[in-house]
Amino acid sequence: MNKLKKYVASTVIFAAFLLIFNGCVNLNNKHENELLILHTNDHHGALLPYETKDGTLIGGVALQANLVKQMRNEYKNALLLDAGDVNTGSSLSNIFDAKPDILAFNALKYDAATLGNHEFDGTYEKLKMQMELSNFPWLSANVKFENNYIAKPYIIKDFNGFKVAIMGLTTSTTKYITIPAKFDGANGEKIEFLPEIHAAKETLDEIKNTNPDFVIALVHLGDIKGDPVHITSVDLANNTHGIDLIIDGHSHSVFQKPLVINGVPIVSAGSNNRYIGKAVLNLKDKKIKWNLVELTSKDFDLDDEMNGILEPFIRIHDEALNSKIITLKEPLLFENNEIRFKQLPIGRHVTDSMINLLFKFGIKADFGIINSGAIRSGINAGDVSKKDILISMPFPNTISAVSLKGDEVMELFNYIINIKPGFGGFAQISKDVSFTIDSSNKTILNLKIKNEPINPSKLYTIAVTDFLANGGDGYAILKKGINKFDSSVTLNEAFIEYLKLLEGKI
Repeated sequence: MNKLKKYVASTVIFAAFLLIFNGCVNLNNKHENELLILHTNDHHGALLPYETKDGTLIGGVALQANLVKQMRNEYKNALLLDAGDVNTGSSLSNIFDAKPDILAFNALKYDAATLGNHEFDGTYEKLKMQMELSNFPWLSANVKFENNYIAKPYIIKDFNGFKVAIMGLTTSTTKYITIPAKFDGANGEKIEFLPEIHAAKETLDEIKNTNPDFVIALVHLGDIKGDPVHITSVDLANNTHGIDLIIDGHSHSVFQKPLVINGVPIVSAGSNNRYIGKAVLNLKDKKIKWNLVELTSKDFDLDDEMNGILEPFIRIHDEALNSKIITLKEPLLFENNEIRFKQLPIGRHVTDSMINLLFKFGIKADFGIINSGAIRSGINAGDVSKKDILISMPFPNTISAVSLKGDEVMELFNYIINIKPGFGGFAQISKDVSFTIDSSNKTILNLKIKNEPINPSKLYTIAVTDFLANGGDGYAILKKGINKFDSSVTLNEAFIEYLKLLEGKI
């Protein structure tokens, strides 16, 4: 009888073990017939999260690391991809030539990243250093340096016999929206941006010979045309065959659902590491489910390992915050939100700094405007540190350009003069603009740009922030503008650079 009890007990234990074991196996293989594709774009040095009024943290690579680890534990097959513009943004990234960003990407175990236009902001040596530091391949099928591809045109990833091809493309507008002349090598080497559609077709023909099951175009093209010759991801979908999914960057577009063009889904995940795109591909029927995930401390914890990677860079960076940038002879001060009621010297210098920054990108702005709400405090005379500037201009708004015709510029200024004083949208205007106001009906008279009367049919380029370019503070007319360009350089960084040029003059 005792033997029977022991036999029954051991059988029950063994059966329970099998149930637990099978449950674990089923859990690990829950998505064995699916491929998880996580993707980011336009990182722009956004290493650290920012805090909302309620204390919630948004974005940053430490929250991203926690999400990625969770997803990889859930999915047997996974890809992590970036659609370009790792460079140019926060001072933490900029002062180290994006080394902490690359190390973070290595820790996140990215599978590939495409070259964005801001990867060419520096020198060839800088990009070469970044590519050598990377534990993942960089992609671009249309950028050559001395007749050789500067990055891999495509890669093939194998998932238990299911082959995925990933092709990269970089916007050819880089040759005039960035400064690729810096890439001229010591021996006279030249950089070349090939036409996107032609390069894509040639690469897709080559990819076809590898017999992939699925083709991803990981591109830095954008879905919004910056000018008539700008080739977008929409153009790519309309003019090629053989692409199953386009993961896009450049326009900073936040998609809520895929944009399907010519049967090809296009997706994009905003910018500055606030979101991550999540696509789930069924390996049997090739159907895709896609959604956007916001990186927030309400859903994810900060990853200790990632914080450890960033800590030495943060320490050095924070020490640099207190170093002197310039010594001001006169203060740039205001009290009681005075800047929201009248034009002030600090406003003029800020708009001048925006024009100066765009000139570095080859864009000659006719004038600049900034909403006074972007400038939160004045700056005392004497030694000025980076910390002083960040207190004065704390927001991560980036310097942008937008073009309007003369009659639209008139509409813009008729809006500006009717803004109620005290409102954050009250405009600070660069010295290039003059006008009078008809007080009887509050309209603009004698509007001049650079001492020339406004020409209703002429196209004028305006230096603004991305906030205003997107219609913030009621500037709807700017949202309708054309030839939009985003430098991805923050207002405070542009102002710091400008102040260095004025040493001893103000």
